[in-house]
Amino acid sequence: MKGKIRYLALTAYAVVGTSYAAQQSAKELAQQVNCMGSYKVAEMIMGDRQAGITLPDEMEHHKDHEFLQDLIDKAYAKPFYSGDEYKKRAIKDFAEAEYAQCKKEVAHALAGE
Repeated sequence: MKGKIRYLALTAYAVVGTSYAAQQSAKELAQQVNCMGSYKVAEMIMGDRQAGITLPDEMEHHKDHEFLQDLIDKAYAKPFYSGDEYKKRAIKDFAEAEYAQCKKEVAHALAGE
């Protein structure tokens, strides 16, 4: 359930803001989630990773968004590539995986699991 809340909060944050999202249940959040928000955030973070931004700098940049820390760790656990095509592929693959995870967790939350 903790993972579901994190992903739902991530996308709900982009949609409705933190103060309102914090007051809702996982099911209520799931009804409002647009997983494209997860995709865009994952794409941005992995883009930073592939651009050569260091992990400490990325963490510092997002220090006010504690819910992103796990996603940043996950992105920085992936390889850094030097070729542009490899970088684009890494960004796309990471963002698509986060999108798929979001869709899965939204479905579970809506089902009441």
